[in-house]
Amino acid sequence: MAYGAAKDADFWLDGHGGFLTDITAYLTSVDIAFSGNTIDVTTFGDAWQDDIRGQAGATLSIEGIYDQYMGTFLPPLATATSSASFEYYPQGSASGKAKLNGECFLTSFSFPGSQDEAVTFGAEFKVTGAITSGTI
Repeated sequence: MAYGAAKDADFWLDGHGGFLTDITAYLTSVDIAFSGNTIDVTTFGDAWQDDIRGQAGATLSIEGIYDQYMGTFLPPLATATSSASFEYYPQGSASGKAKLNGECFLTSFSFPGSQDEAVTFGAEFKVTGAITSGTI
């Protein structure tokens, strides 16, 4: 089994009209959460609940240390009418490593800060369509 350190991850996002931008240097965290709903098909007389598989979905979250570049890169995505492409390399972008990619819409972002901490940023995305996985 090929293990890897998260510190080697790479993340690319389309923030400016059709080309992917490597924003790895600004990030401290990437999280892709997959979900799948079920549909209740239980009928009268059933002793146990019956379900069938519904649709799958995913959300994407990124966090990082605020930089003026990210302060101008993310906000336009909040009003974009088309989805943004992303590519995520959980163990880095060397040949043979895993790659996840898809399309997403920015649903929220924030730039919090407190007196004795670095200014950070966080962004949440809703994935639209399927996430494809493969290797580089």
